[in-house]
Amino acid sequence: MREQLFPLSTTEIGDRVVLAQILSGQNLEHRLSQMGLTLGSEVQIIIKTHSGSVVICIQDKQIGLGAGMANQVMVTLVAEQ
Repeated sequence: MREQLFPLSTTEIGDRVVLAQILSGQNLEHRLSQMGLTLGSEVQIIIKTHSGSVVICIQDKQIGLGAGMANQVMVTLVAEQ
């Protein structure tokens, strides 16, 4: 079964997701990697706005992403163990 991809902007508070794909060009991918967000990174959603902006937590660091950026980051849910 294939993992379902969906935009980071559509997640819910408390979701744990893995960054799977970046739909925009290399500029966004580079910008995200400078923030510590690379493909395969596991993050947790701690704040979500109605517009799609999110604040995520990765390795005890909080990072805010605007709705436009969050729409370009495709994620999958972390499998429950």
